[in-house]
Amino acid sequence: MKFRTIRTIDNVSAIDGADNIVCVTIGGWKCVAKKGEFKQGDLCVYFEVDSILPASDERYQFLAKTFKEYPTESGKLLMGHRLKTIKLRGQISQGLALPLTAFTEITTPTKDVDVTGLLQVQKYESSISSTGGTSQSGKTRTFPEFLIKSDQERCQNISKQIFADMDKQYEVTQKLDGSSATFFHKDGVVGLCSRNLQLATPNGINAEPSKPLLVRIKQHLSNLFSRKVKVATQDDLNSYWHQAAEKYNIFNLLKQYGKNIALQGEIIAPSIQQNHEKVAELLFYVYAVQDINTRSFLPPAQARATLAEINQLHGGELKYVPVLHEVVSLTELGLSDVDALLAYAEGRSILSKACTVREGLVFKAVDGSYSFKAISNAYLLKKDKKD
Repeated sequence: MKFRTIRTIDNVSAIDGADNIVCVTIGGWKCVAKKGEFKQGDLCVYFEVDSILPASDERYQFLAKTFKEYPTESGKLLMGHRLKTIKLRGQISQGLALPLTAFTEITTPTKDVDVTGLLQVQKYESSISSTGGTSQSGKTRTFPEFLIKSDQERCQNISKQIFADMDKQYEVTQKLDGSSATFFHKDGVVGLCSRNLQLATPNGINAEPSKPLLVRIKQHLSNLFSRKVKVATQDDLNSYWHQAAEKYNIFNLLKQYGKNIALQGEIIAPSIQQNHEKVAELLFYVYAVQDINTRSFLPPAQARATLAEINQLHGGELKYVPVLHEVVSLTELGLSDVDALLAYAEGRSILSKACTVREGLVFKAVDGSYSFKAISNAYLLKKDKKD
């Protein structure tokens, strides 16, 4: 996913009652810019929402009054300005477009090129600790290479691909606002991950293979001095991820099922994300199943069937995310552009009547070819106002 790219200004339009600002359209995104700064067809550097513009860069000093420390994907804090969804003069503005002339380090500007690393801009990541805070302490390893992170692309970034085939069939599910979790089984070993990190497993959950004494001594000494390996502490076992694993007996279910798969889903609870989903207890909902051997996601129908098979064969109670449509096309839904897609994403939760503003929807192609998310602007305005 690219968050800071060179993009084309597709359109410039006036904002009612505004003399100094205009709305610029970039792909499926709309954001506010200074009047006269851009014209249609210009290249710009576009920063998506949740980009953190570093305070150390003089080019962002016009935002100095809003500088504060934000957690990033790496788990470290960065001082700067976080781009949010806002409304100016009645116009939704998402992200920031700046002229190429401000970035002399971009010597050969090319459309759609990712300049994230070059500009030292990082992505905001609302991190959750084992006790529900914002610390990243207690995490043990980087995300395993044999797994795929489950981030879907925003519909605004791939609008041409989406609307090129209006009759393509999708599964449509509700996007839940909680904490990402991945539980996996690979070659007899089970494990769990947060969004970006592999976490420690409970002691004894994975049987140690029989090894010669000298090998075991060397491995023990190596573990003592390794920063990557850590025995799970009680704080770790109190984490949302471990609570979910225990409540749904996930490790044992995966071991009994025996296949090399990963269950990726969302943990929601009263103490996660200010309980946006308005639930009374910790719950885990699977939104994707990954075949580890092929390093690919199962098509939606096969993912639902796999979950049902695990439950039936081994007495599990695993839940799939709320489904609006198992098979439907954009034509059938009457959605012909990004604005219509975003409007459709808004509405109440179908999981909880008390949740009046759902986060959005996820569209997965039934053939497993790709997926995307449509995040409700009403949700973003409400959430970003609180953050």
